[in-house]
Amino acid sequence: MKAVYSLILIVLICVISGNAQSSVNSSKKKFKCGNIIKTFDKSKNETQILLDFLVIAGIFHIDERFTEQGGNTRDDKVILEGRDARSTDDLGVALTAYYKYQGKLATKPETIIIAIEIEGDRKNYEKKINISLNLDDTVLNLGLFDVVNQFTSLGYRRHYISLPVTKEQFTNITNAKKVKLNLGTDNFTLNECHLDSLRKLANFISL
Repeated sequence: MKAVYSLILIVLICVISGNAQSSVNSSKKKFKCGNIIKTFDKSKNETQILLDFLVIAGIFHIDERFTEQGGNTRDDKVILEGRDARSTDDLGVALTAYYKYQGKLATKPETIIIAIEIEGDRKNYEKKINISLNLDDTVLNLGLFDVVNQFTSLGYRRHYISLPVTKEQFTNITNAKKVKLNLGTDNFTLNECHLDSLRKLANFISL
């Protein structure tokens, strides 16, 4: 289980770092649709298809000193904002999704991992949380999930959740016109840009 959580943290840190690399001091980056990133790990003979970091709500504070390249010692801070973010927001919610296959020849996965990241000092995200999706007013209950809690180098609390879904469930999500993510008692609506990004990943699965 620890290995799984370590993988989630590595994936999220790398994706966030990639978004932060071209920023300036204390800069802000507005919401944008996700890109699909394809990488091949020669040592593992493994290909990963990853949906770039999507800010669903609120803001995230990123320390640019910790980028994939390393060696950057400037005290730069990047703020990633959701489309409707406000300066008074005290909670940020983001997600990414990915799957892997052996070698370079694409195969269709049975499971897709949706990794959710939450920034904010919320006690209801400290241990376990029930997660469901509302798909065109039909509820898809995914169950209870463990939450990994850590503080960032800037002192912000982060909550990480690994959410495995089947290929059929992922297809149901991307086929829906209206999607709402329910994290315990908190609800977050995915806009058309979020859904378009998830559909891009679904297209890779169907190739």
